[in-house]
Amino acid sequence: MIIKFNCNKIQVNDLILKPSETYGADIEGVFDFSKENFYANTVSDGQVLGYNKNTSKNIILNVFVKKHNDIISHLKLNALLSQPTVTLYLNYDEIGDVEMKVNLSSKSTSGNYAGAISVDLIAPDPYVYTQESVLLLGVVYANGLKLPMKMPFKFDSNIAGGIGVLKNIGFVDAFPVIEVTGPSTWFELENTTTGQKNRIELELTENDVLKIDNRPLMLGVYKNGIRQNDINLDTWYSCSPGDNVWSFKRDTPLESTRNCKVTLQSRFI
Repeated sequence: MIIKFNCNKIQVNDLILKPSETYGADIEGVFDFSKENFYANTVSDGQVLGYNKNTSKNIILNVFVKKHNDIISHLKLNALLSQPTVTLYLNYDEIGDVEMKVNLSSKSTSGNYAGAISVDLIAPDPYVYTQESVLLLGVVYANGLKLPMKMPFKFDSNIAGGIGVLKNIGFVDAFPVIEVTGPSTWFELENTTTGQKNRIELELTENDVLKIDNRPLMLGVYKNGIRQNDINLDTWYSCSPGDNVWSFKRDTPLESTRNCKVTLQSRFI
């Protein structure tokens, strides 16, 4: 059975299908999913579950061209869907704006009226992603003065760190993209909520950016866009559902600058 929720906005790349004066549209199957189980034989009767995974999603996009015999609007839709991959932008009252990548499986007209179109889509990545949330860490106070002050107060010449909260509004783990900008010779970054922590000793100038991409399909460490195969992390990072508290420290103070950016797209299945 296909689950169908009321969707306020349906957009394919830059073509808005709902709300629209040209098109009417609805969509089905965005929040359906299925799992594939892999079993291993045992020496006794039966089998044991080896592992399982969520499979790709099948989505049905129903489009209605409002103007009779409007071939131009059909051709615009055809041209868009002929691309290998397109992005669906959707909006729901409860979760706001979300997006997902899809491929066209088939497109056909429905019934006797050519204005009714049914489009079968496949989402190889079954997750639905929110817009990006960004947490900036590494704030340093001017002249090394940390507020609030405690008596007796003193000037600290090496205040270089920060703590902040990044919220995963989804109900499954999500994977952040982390960018650390120099200068530094080492830094420590920890998601204290999950306990995932790395200390990386690496010379970074003020023009260098180290990127730790934790997304499963993009997994890797990059310096100025070049993969660094010689940097071994103790752990990769994820964000649990809800608030995630991050801590960042480095050796080099840099006045009034935030040197670590954590970007997250929460996700739903």
